[in-house]
Amino acid sequence: MQRGFIEPRYVNLLLDEHERGRRDHATELWTLFMLELWQRKFVDAPGSIWVSEHFNQSLAPLVA
Repeated sequence: MQRGFIEPRYVNLLLDEHERGRRDHATELWTLFMLELWQRKFVDAPGSIWVSEHFNQSLAPLVA
């Protein structure tokens, strides 16, 4: 939720309704969980393409 993609209050609502048995949000929660795991593996991981490109872009003004 700290990535800014998803409104934390909405996720809390999904979790609350799901845990209380009011609604079945298994698919939505699973999707959010998989999104987070994907981010960790392909965006946050050392050596990932996104991190490398972002790092290179942030250094470009210092090198040029």
